[in-house]
Amino acid sequence: MKKIVPAARIHRSLTSSQLAVLTRPRYFASGPEGHIRDATDSTFSKKEKAIEDQWIRAQDAEKVKHLREELAKQKKKLKELEEDLDELSDKKKEKD
Repeated sequence: MKKIVPAARIHRSLTSSQLAVLTRPRYFASGPEGHIRDATDSTFSKKEKAIEDQWIRAQDAEKVKHLREELAKQKKKLKELEEDLDELSDKKKEKD
């Protein structure tokens, strides 16, 4: 049978440094959910993603604007070429 030793007696037999090691609080986490930075990292990540998304939308809007300008130029050029073609066709018909 085991002998039960009173806690006070164990306490007296330990030095202060040994007692400090034994009574020191231990912080263990089973996973990242116990990590203090997770909330901060998550908030930072969301903010960073939002900023990147905003930048991407601005870049896309600029590209769309540029493409519309180019399309307008091409339409104008096409219209001019069609007018020239019509003119040449009319001249040819007049000669025949």
